Amino acid sequence: IDKLTKKETGRIFRAIQIIMLTNRLIWENETKARQGGKEQNHLLPLTHSLNGMRQRAGNEIIKYVGGRKDLNLDRVNEELIREFGFDVGGLFE
Repeated sequence: IDKLTKKETGRIFRAIQIIMLTNRLIWENETKARQGGKEQNHLLPLTHSLNGMRQRAGNEIIKYVGGRKDLNLDRVNEELIREFGFDVGGLFE
């Protein structure tokens, strides 16, 4: 991190925060979904979209520190994420 510019370091820290928050939401949703019941069915698509956001954040970190980039990002449904009260637009611009 010492070799990165302030902007690059800021982008990495933002990605870490996104990973942290999406992890928490994913764990909460999976716990509810595993309790069963039709009222929980809507949580799995949200969890899949959040996982895609987590992967995007991981790719952002990889861009600066190296590693294997995850190319499977087709699960992100930003409209669905907004329906649950989160706006993820512009996070990686």
